[in-house]
Amino acid sequence: MHMIIAQLVTDTGEALAETLELPEDTTGADLQEVLQTFRATDPDDIPVKYSFFIGTTEVRGSLQQAVEAAAISTETTVIITCRPLALFAVKPVSRSVATLEGHTEGVLDVSFNPDSMTFASASGDTTIRIWDALTLTCKHVLRGHKNWVLKVAYSPCATRLASAGVDGELRVWDPITNRALHSRALIGHKKFISSLAWQPLPLLPVESISKTSRMDGLIPTNTSLRLATGSKDGTVRMWNVDAGVVEHVVHSGTKCVTDVRWTRDNYLLVSSEDTQTYVYSTPYVKDPLIKTNSSSLQAQYCCLAVLKNHGHWVNSLALNTDYLQRYGPRISVAMGPAYYKQMLTQREMVLTCSDDQTINLYDMAALLEDIRATIHEKADGTDRHFIALSCKPLTRLTGHAKPVNHVCFSPNGQYIASASFDRTVRLWDGVTGKHISIFRNHVNQCYRVSFSSDSRFLISCGKDSTCKLYSLTKRTMLRDLPGHEDEVYAIDWALNGDIAISGSKDRTVRVWRN
Repeated sequence: MHMIIAQLVTDTGEALAETLELPEDTTGADLQEVLQTFRATDPDDIPVKYSFFIGTTEVRGSLQQAVEAAAISTETTVIITCRPLALFAVKPVSRSVATLEGHTEGVLDVSFNPDSMTFASASGDTTIRIWDALTLTCKHVLRGHKNWVLKVAYSPCATRLASAGVDGELRVWDPITNRALHSRALIGHKKFISSLAWQPLPLLPVESISKTSRMDGLIPTNTSLRLATGSKDGTVRMWNVDAGVVEHVVHSGTKCVTDVRWTRDNYLLVSSEDTQTYVYSTPYVKDPLIKTNSSSLQAQYCCLAVLKNHGHWVNSLALNTDYLQRYGPRISVAMGPAYYKQMLTQREMVLTCSDDQTINLYDMAALLEDIRATIHEKADGTDRHFIALSCKPLTRLTGHAKPVNHVCFSPNGQYIASASFDRTVRLWDGVTGKHISIFRNHVNQCYRVSFSSDSRFLISCGKDSTCKLYSLTKRTMLRDLPGHEDEVYAIDWALNGDIAISGSKDRTVRVWRN
């Protein structure tokens, strides 16, 4: 029997075992056993299961079949990448178990609380409704907005809920008391608010939490929370939420800001209808590229780069650390420490999608290194005119025939999903950007996509009034999820995997369960 020389490595290239000679008929289950014999584990630890890849090809049958599918030679050492699987396998949703009524206009956004116990829906009727995820009943109706509520988002520590919309006002609520944090709305934007982004919490190393099954003490509740908001007025404002004040106007442009995201290291990304994406340094970056002796925020907020690689406006941003920033250590408790550790150690990647029908993939670390190499070592940031580089993407993802409306990474960073007005959902490799699959199941425009927490399933929604469920393992649609009577604008999936939710123009929220 032919033997294959192989090396088992992590996503970052770290060797997990010695170089091995493996029979060509070795399966993924065999690789699992081989790996476990080399991994010295604490008897109290839960065994970690892995998926195995040769390049972008998963080892599903024999090792020889995967080598042939990947089109690589066995004359040299075959690199097998081992990716930890979530401890808990999410069951695919299969049916609508509740239709939640109460809103009198379309439901424009939905969001789960990080604890998965409640979720919020934002509507054109100017209200936000808080729902109990167990009883599927409305707990509270939050009132105060004067026009459509476009966005709603819980803070990573789950102690605040932010809402914003067409009235240009930001409102912050206490999810425990369900009361507004301030007697007045936080005002400053001149036009509607299009995006919200909570500053990520400091991330704990896996060693701090791998022995616990409780959240007590893992999530700080006394952090001074900051929130970035982007608006149609072309500005991005940084808010000190607890103080209820604008800390700084970070970005001031002439076109609508379409999305705002924080990176893992507290850089701020801003996308715009001016076709560009901006990378800003903030005072919260631990090792800033621009050092300044000035204590003014004007000097500490600096545009480091302008990504000018789209031909039409940028619709959405995504990072492979988005899920990590949203849930933090909860991932370790819910899905296992190995799954969490993989998220902590992976290289940070950035996606931009556009009306020009393309998606650009950037390596954040490489982008920052390019900036660092260009900055004069004595630059102090006082003249405000020494930088803003134009950086090239790692790769461009092409194939969509109409605008790409939404894009996101799977929680483990292995996949990218994109939703387009061309009625398709596409699946891409999260590291290389290589195209994997196309799903042609919607009969009208696709609006959004959302992954299950174990990165095995994907759900999409669109103008055709349906949601669709896909298996990433089988690369096929598993189920059509009908029920809504009009366009479906928003979807979200709980961290614990129990339920997914969707919000529709038909004024309802539907709850989906296995």
